[in-house]
Parts: sequence; structure tokens; C-alpha cells
Amino acid sequence: MSDNNPTGPTGNEFHDKAIAEIWALFKKSEDRQVEVDAQIAKMSKEVAKLTRKLSKDEGQWGRI
Repeated sequence: MSDNNPTGPTGNEFHDKAIAEIWALFKKSEDRQVEVDAQIAKMSKEVAKLTRKLSKDEGQWGRI
């Protein structure tokens, strides 16, 4: 029996397909990271705004 299959993918074709799939996964991961970074930035702004508001309110409670 021969290991070579003339109708199947060659080693190079298999290798090229595997590399293309890996790059697609990297791209998908990179896209998700961009989304996560945007969500973190948005949440950081919200936390900062809330912290400022709470700090201001604390000062008012001290005067009462």
C-alpha cells in the first residue's frame, strides 16, 4: 500500500490550509480583543464618572 493519495491533498496543500485556518483564528481572536478593549474603556469611564459623583455626594453628606 502506498501512503501517497494522488486525489487527496498534498502535504503542502494540507500545510497551507492549516496555516490559513490558524491565521483566521488569530484574526477572530484579535477582533474579539478589540471588542473587549472597547468595553473595558467604556466601563472605566463609567466607573470614573460614578466615583466622582460619589465623592461629591460624600462631601455633601459631611456638611449635613
